[in-house]
Amino acid sequence: NPATSNLITMTVNPIPTVNITGATTVCNGAPPTVLTANGAVSPGSIATYEWFIGGVSQGAPAASNTFNATLPGAYTVAAQSVAGCADTSAVFNVTLPTYTITSTPGPNGNISPSGSVVVNCGDNQTFTITPNGGFSILDVLVDGVPQGPIGTYTFTNVTANGHTISATFFIAGCPTPPTAN
Repeated sequence: NPATSNLITMTVNPIPTVNITGATTVCNGAPPTVLTANGAVSPGSIATYEWFIGGVSQGAPAASNTFNATLPGAYTVAAQSVAGCADTSAVFNVTLPTYTITSTPGPNGNISPSGSVVVNCGDNQTFTITPNGGFSILDVLVDGVPQGPIGTYTFTNVTANGHTISATFFIAGCPTPPTAN
């Protein structure tokens, strides 16, 4: 008398797939970079997405497949299907670009900071122009445009390379011009 077994029906839920698309840079002070999780599961649908930066959760799982990125980092997203299966995307790197401003003082004075100055995207950078003793500022050129004898200049919301600042100095004369009778 052979033993008989009961028939068992098994359902295999498919594993979702997910990847991230969007811009790969953020800029300080700018609107956030919108990242989109592209999740799919067949048959079925995605129930929630959970976003991570460097493996750290950025909030509870939610139905929205978009994330407002304001920081550079290694982003991933976990997508969970309605059936409970989950998948995590590959790393999507978002960077904060830097730009270089070239500062060149002429003889007999200084610009601070001087040389090749690295600035994060969207930041401001102030330069101070100082003549040596016995000299005065003749002119300051910003991106080749004369600014006059100014003591400071601020580049605001830097979003590109190629900015320049230079200064020329002259021997300071008498505070009051001499007169003759």
